[in-house]
Amino acid sequence: MKNRLTVTAGILGILSAAAISLAAEKRLSQSDLEYLGAFRVPQGDYGSPQYSGFNYGGTALTYNPNRNSLFLVGMPWYQLTAEISIPQPVISTDIGRLNTATVLQPFADVTEGNRSNLGAGGTTVETSGTPLGGFLVWGDKLVGTAYGYYDAGWTVVLSHFTSGLNLSASGDFRGMYQVGDTSAVPNPAFIDGYMTEIPAQWRSRFGGPALTGNCCISIISRTSSGPAASVFDPDKLGVETPVPIAPAVGYPIDHATLGSWGDPGTDILYNGSMAIHGMVFPSGSRSVLFFGRRGKGEFCYGFGVSDPSQHGTYCNPSYPTVMCCYDPVNDAKGTHSYPYVFLVVAYDALDLLSVVNGQKQMWDIVPYAAWELTFPVANDNPDILGAAYDPSTQRIYVAEAGGDRPDAYAYMPLIHVYHVNVDLPPTVASVTPSRGPQAGGTRVSISGTGFVAGATVSIGGTAASDVAVVNSTSISATTPPHSAGTVSVDILNPDGQMGSLAAGYTYEGGGGGGGGGADLSASVHGDPDPSSVGGCLTYTIGVGNAGPDAATSVLLTDVLPSSLQLSSASTSRGSFTLAGNTFSWDIGSLTTGGSATANVAVRPLAAGTTGNSVSVTGEQNDPNADNNSATASVTVGGGLVDSVDLTAAWGKLKKSGRKITGRLRVRNSGNVGAGRFTVKYYDSPDATPSSDDKYLTSSTLTQLGPGATSKNLVVRCRASKKNAGHYLIASVDPDNQVVEGCETNNHAAVLLPK
Repeated sequence: MKNRLTVTAGILGILSAAAISLAAEKRLSQSDLEYLGAFRVPQGDYGSPQYSGFNYGGTALTYNPNRNSLFLVGMPWYQLTAEISIPQPVISTDIGRLNTATVLQPFADVTEGNRSNLGAGGTTVETSGTPLGGFLVWGDKLVGTAYGYYDAGWTVVLSHFTSGLNLSASGDFRGMYQVGDTSAVPNPAFIDGYMTEIPAQWRSRFGGPALTGNCCISIISRTSSGPAASVFDPDKLGVETPVPIAPAVGYPIDHATLGSWGDPGTDILYNGSMAIHGMVFPSGSRSVLFFGRRGKGEFCYGFGVSDPSQHGTYCNPSYPTVMCCYDPVNDAKGTHSYPYVFLVVAYDALDLLSVVNGQKQMWDIVPYAAWELTFPVANDNPDILGAAYDPSTQRIYVAEAGGDRPDAYAYMPLIHVYHVNVDLPPTVASVTPSRGPQAGGTRVSISGTGFVAGATVSIGGTAASDVAVVNSTSISATTPPHSAGTVSVDILNPDGQMGSLAAGYTYEGGGGGGGGGADLSASVHGDPDPSSVGGCLTYTIGVGNAGPDAATSVLLTDVLPSSLQLSSASTSRGSFTLAGNTFSWDIGSLTTGGSATANVAVRPLAAGTTGNSVSVTGEQNDPNADNNSATASVTVGGGLVDSVDLTAAWGKLKKSGRKITGRLRVRNSGNVGAGRFTVKYYDSPDATPSSDDKYLTSSTLTQLGPGATSKNLVVRCRASKKNAGHYLIASVDPDNQVVEGCETNNHAAVLLPK
């Protein structure tokens, strides 16, 4: 075949790319995917009366940034969707040593019975099944696709839908929607499967925020003979009909650049045995990665047999016209190309852009590489059923089909985790204080992401002085002189990548820095030191203001290292948030000589010396910024590798008349499940539990899995003059029914409303 692509040492071809600024983005190699390990999905039935489990499931995998979790489909027969947690991945050849996810939301039909309504006008199609093809979390919506399994009559027209992120809610399904038409792609089977976001820095070039695709499914004349993807905007679902698309890559049957169905060559990328079930566009790179499988052997269509001598013969007397194909891992009738491998197909985003911009046809471009993945624990019939991506951690999650077989009837997916080793450009979120005199000399704190040691700061195009990179999210610097006006703040990392905040700082008229300001200081101390893996470690953080002026908008940030797991926190004043491994404390204002303290409870995950740095900022000029940050180093020894760690957090209390209602959630931050335990509630004159506190009531939890959070526990009490200014305290497992590695973080206090 003309222009047929052959595989040579894993490199499939390199095309020249347009000379645009994004060419500086890294094109990934296989070594840039660092294997972090794997984890199991739970066994069991999570939605009777019909079986609702993960057996033979694992498709339509997607990451949920709202809860650091994954959505995926379970048993193929029912096509129901569940949400699971993400435990710590483990590298091991012993599957029994892997951690197991917990079910955060049990299985539900996110299409509310509409999955087969893919025909024109929403009519039901008869295509031997309508599987869910992919998911994408988009804001507060779950965007999904469905496709016809065997659409010989080309009856499928619709493909996409939306639902809410609460799987138990009903009435939030919207769809099915038509995405694209035959003027863009020959059939919906080019776009009704996997999806991924386009990184922010690429969206204006592509003309849209996301990619959607599908390929290599039954009835090859309707789908792509190789990876396919088109640009679309999920926000236009239900707004425009059809939703516009821009093809970026795809191979119609009459333009089978990568190889054709039934090609007997073993050096062909596509011969009919390829399957693609996931797509990822990692931020900071110019690579678009497709995940699936392919066969490396000779193509054969027929029944699989384990005897190689029967290959190419008609050995089944019940089907004398159907050939037998050597395939010891798949005896079904269909395409065979044994042996099979886990596959990643890598494209240059600049090549996809050349198609979107009309410079090339979608079948003109080819991958720059194809990689075979290997796993410590792997199925003998390799297939990747889905791929998900978390841009905040640069992690890729892939679902291996049947990687976990705990018994003779189980074929459970196994989730493997990779880290994309690529340096992201810095981002600038805020500058504090955000204004100062034209003479410069104002000490500012810059918040953002991706700051690297050696980064430089420019304010209004002039280099700032005394630049100190506190950590990856905080930089302090002194403003240079500048004329009055609002200017940009730019961060330049040593690798040449830049982040900017337009209108980030304002120079005001009139004079120098003066002798005033608020001298904020931060301190941090870890106890106990030494600590132990799985045990208790509490950081006591202090913030003070030495004046001479009062400080406002005081904010302390503590970004914990990955060797520590954030459990809970309490503060003497202000409010705080816990997001991932970041403790953000909004103190508010501090008078001259004022101070505030916080206690942050963590769980050490690894032995060694760990450093925890905190930094504080305020709205005023700080005459001595050298004491705005502090670091505590603690030695962590070996200890409880497996343990329970129970913590609690209050939601906002509500008052109606004299009745006060509170909602509490309990979390098990450990890696071992907790059995039955009790939560007791007390009325206390202060936020510190004591034996003199008044007992109110209790709640009982029967179990709480590792990494799981309970449903809201509702607590009611009455307001009175006696408890004015008191605290409602929750004490988790005060009777020690559960053995924990750390019990100093088992209390949560909230001020009773007046």
